[in-house]
Amino acid sequence: MMTVRHRLMGFGVLFSICLAVVVVAATASHDDDTPEVEGQVTTAENICDPTKFTEREKMLEVNLEPHMEAISFKCKDETAGLQPEEGKVFVNDDCNDPQTLLQVCPGVQLQRPTSSEKKYILTVSQRPSRDTSLYYKCESQKSLAVHTRGSQAGVTQDCIVKITVKGVSPATVVPDAHICVPKETGKDSTSVKELTLEADKQSIDFSCGNEAGAQLTPATSLKKFCADEGCQEQKELSSVWSDAALTTAGSGAATSYTLSIRSERKEDKDIYYKCSVPASNKTKVEEDGATGKEKSCVLKITVKSGETSLAAPWMAVTSCLGVQIMLGLFSTWM
Repeated sequence: MMTVRHRLMGFGVLFSICLAVVVVAATASHDDDTPEVEGQVTTAENICDPTKFTEREKMLEVNLEPHMEAISFKCKDETAGLQPEEGKVFVNDDCNDPQTLLQVCPGVQLQRPTSSEKKYILTVSQRPSRDTSLYYKCESQKSLAVHTRGSQAGVTQDCIVKITVKGVSPATVVPDAHICVPKETGKDSTSVKELTLEADKQSIDFSCGNEAGAQLTPATSLKKFCADEGCQEQKELSSVWSDAALTTAGSGAATSYTLSIRSERKEDKDIYYKCSVPASNKTKVEEDGATGKEKSCVLKITVKSGETSLAAPWMAVTSCLGVQIMLGLFSTWM
């Protein structure tokens, strides 16, 4: 007959096994939910250093991916000046024909350093419909001095930076189910489009349709969202998710938006945006004989948390406890 001591030892061993199963399940679940690092913003510094280049790699080449709002770079020689002048950009690696940046790539700005860090930051608020390459040149003061003396005209310390702003075609990224088309509604009615950013997804695309004059509230530049369906209160995206971003792709009637959230989501959250066409859009009124009232559509996005990933470990705990209870009852019958 089994003694009480032996029973306790058996339960202890079984509990240890169950605990190990729970830990393994929790670890596996965490690994499954961990976002892939591919495509995320890298923490490595982009430094334009001409001494590192080869015949095949003659410049610093970086990409501003669709999920990124900004990218930064530095000139290795901190005394170097950046060409062309502010508000301009080169469109090829010859760097000899500066053009207006906003004409080459609308929605893109280059922030020049205001401190001793000497870091340049290229930001984008509106995505081009196709990849656009921008060129800058770190022009070393040493190089200028050599050319001025004329003794070593062939020696240069200049360094070229090529930034490719990755384009997004709204026609191919936004499904019909993600288009919030502004419509005329009654005083007490609202047109609502509901979307869900699932726990295993990091971004969701949507648009306000293709009607001219359609606009989003809050605007992407504000980095906010509506806390309620009526958009009476607006909050910062960063107040809920530290790295949340809302970016624009395309322009005019072919504008789309991407909400990206890569940080941990501790609970489900509903956020709202409003797509609207102002009543003053007379061109459209004349075309379809509409009344001229404002058209609107409220977009409700439910951002799901990753809490469901804990189900497997807790199921393991429940199973272990059930087995222990059954064995305990069985041992009392012996």
